[in-house]
Amino acid sequence: MVNNYLDRIRKTRKKYLRYFDEKSKVLEIGCGNGELMRFFQEEGYSIHGVDTSLQAVRHCKTLDLLVSHQDAISFLKQNESSYNAIICSHLIEHINYSDIDLFIECCYKSLIHKGILLIITPNVRHLGGTASFWNDPSHVRPFTVASLQKLLKESKWKIIDIGYDRDTKIVVKKGFFSFPIDIVRVLLGILIYGHSGLYTEVFAVAQKLYVNEVNSPFQS
Repeated sequence: MVNNYLDRIRKTRKKYLRYFDEKSKVLEIGCGNGELMRFFQEEGYSIHGVDTSLQAVRHCKTLDLLVSHQDAISFLKQNESSYNAIICSHLIEHINYSDIDLFIECCYKSLIHKGILLIITPNVRHLGGTASFWNDPSHVRPFTVASLQKLLKESKWKIIDIGYDRDTKIVVKKGFFSFPIDIVRVLLGILIYGHSGLYTEVFAVAQKLYVNEVNSPFQS
């Protein structure tokens, strides 16, 4: 299972490496069991993880990964201007509405100038996406492309890229019974949501710039 998940990480996260310098010092917030950290290490990056789950942190340490057991905001406040890149993969949907602006601000302060913030979150704009989202009781708020754009636009970020992750396209299984069901599910999803109904993840890549430097086609 872990190997299959790691293979999926390699397939879906490889494209994001173009936003990271090879010498980047990377922080993953909400690192979980460390699969994404392992991928970045394989690619030669220095990466540090932080997570509130003691069990996850202990597991990461068995894999010789550098991790800290701490809440994100406290950790970020203690490490300002420390990282070239911050990754939040399937994390932002767990953060309370009252804390989200402070979290984004702390990410900004923890990055060096021109540092990169990568956010990946479930896409609820596909058939079954909303139901799947709320199957996790720790999810508190879904984000769409529009709400992610608004969140970053109202802060000090330059949005480099944003949209639906095309590598997370819904798979149509070839089984005798599953194939027609999946085809109907995909077609209905497109009918209801348009092209966004094909993908299971939303992403945003933003860069820390000073206010007078921010000039992005996404922020007009």
